[in-house]
Amino acid sequence: MRCAAYTRTTPWKDGIDLKNYTMERQAASVAAYIKRRGWELTKSYSDKNGNSGLFAMQDAGLAGEFDTVVFPSIYFAAGAYVLVTQKLQETLYPAGVQIAVADEDFYSGEKSGTEVTDYFEEKRRERHYDITKNWKDSKGDGFVLTNSVPFGYIRRDGEDRMVIDEEVRPVLTEMFSMKAQGIKPRAIADWLNRNGVDTPSGLRQKRYGKESDRTVAAWSSEMVSRVLSSPVYTGARIDVRKQVVKENCYEPYISKEQFMTLFPGKYIYAEGRAVKKPYTKSLAVYCAKCGKRMLLKNGTYSCGCPNVADAVKVEKAVEDTVEKEKKLAKELEAEVKAGAADEAREQEAEKISKKMKRILAETELEQVQRVPLYNAFKAGEISEEEYENRLAQMRASYKALDEKLSACMEERNQSDKALSVKNAWLALFAGETKGSESLRKFVEKIEAVPDGTVAVTVKEEKQKETLLRALGREAD
Repeated sequence: MRCAAYTRTTPWKDGIDLKNYTMERQAASVAAYIKRRGWELTKSYSDKNGNSGLFAMQDAGLAGEFDTVVFPSIYFAAGAYVLVTQKLQETLYPAGVQIAVADEDFYSGEKSGTEVTDYFEEKRRERHYDITKNWKDSKGDGFVLTNSVPFGYIRRDGEDRMVIDEEVRPVLTEMFSMKAQGIKPRAIADWLNRNGVDTPSGLRQKRYGKESDRTVAAWSSEMVSRVLSSPVYTGARIDVRKQVVKENCYEPYISKEQFMTLFPGKYIYAEGRAVKKPYTKSLAVYCAKCGKRMLLKNGTYSCGCPNVADAVKVEKAVEDTVEKEKKLAKELEAEVKAGAADEAREQEAEKISKKMKRILAETELEQVQRVPLYNAFKAGEISEEEYENRLAQMRASYKALDEKLSACMEERNQSDKALSVKNAWLALFAGETKGSESLRKFVEKIEAVPDGTVAVTVKEEKQKETLLRALGREAD
């Protein structure tokens, strides 16, 4: 394996102890790594401050002068991480040149394409963390505030999830309260200006160390309306048209129902978006009358027959059903943990055990009957053909009994699970909720009934019924 070595004096990552990465130590580390691998060092490149050696190494690699480039540390692969991405991940590696890092024993030739991508992504995140940490250290406890972060929210240290800005929370909460009381946007703007509340742009300027010009950056009725009428404050992620692409992404200032009451027609789902659609828009709704799948258009589900269903009503029915199941699951889980299902589990185990004993007795009888059959054949009492036929029948009977026994064992296993905290329905609905879970996880089928109701069937319904019977409860 022909190898090239690359070393440099300055890393792209902050906080590296340069005493441990002198040029001599880097060269020795690379040489030892190549020797251990049994490779051959054919080229060496280095840089002190610039990146001329890196560019020369790239050109040589593309020309096929070596097969692998070895770095003492990925942090010393370039003077800036963007060059690591450009020169290694996007240029040399796709061209067939392998990447090796001595201090991590990383060799791309032993990794899949996904693993290599993940490796560079991890390093990119490290660099992004350094950048945001340096910014935060220079700004105290400030946070990045850009136009992509709505007024009233902040995003910490480059995290994807936004959290409520506690400094703004009282103000924005009061603004929604005033709106609910019927106070006009003009009056709300006057209240904000009288109390010296910074506008969204004014707050960003102040947190970046710039004083806002109050004569220019003052609240107006249009600004108040623009802020309050954004669905983002229901915790939803929105696109540039203020249409909802995903729900329950952040802590809300106001519920979706309250928002839709205050701003009719403003809560609009984005159609045809590449991102994950919210809730019931990703679920199939069927007509209970004709059985066809219904199509959603302009907030209404229809299938061609007179039966139609309001999308908001369908969504609420599904949400209510799932919440009801989760509440019941928590109650039953507590009862099961307290031992309420133990007696039922023992009774079921005893019933299955008796069935298994009967099958074992039949199996033993089948085995015993083979001996006299064989003796009869040896004594000439039956022909070889008859012997083989009866033996085949016995084998088939034994196989059927063995299958019954296996089925009993599986029934016992499933019974033990169904009457414990391992119950599939219990595990599904009593489990911890992580972020904004899709209802697809919980719902088996949704049917729109002609009388205007919505029938929702949840997953693992039979497991739920088994548990309810064991606990002496009736299903709804």
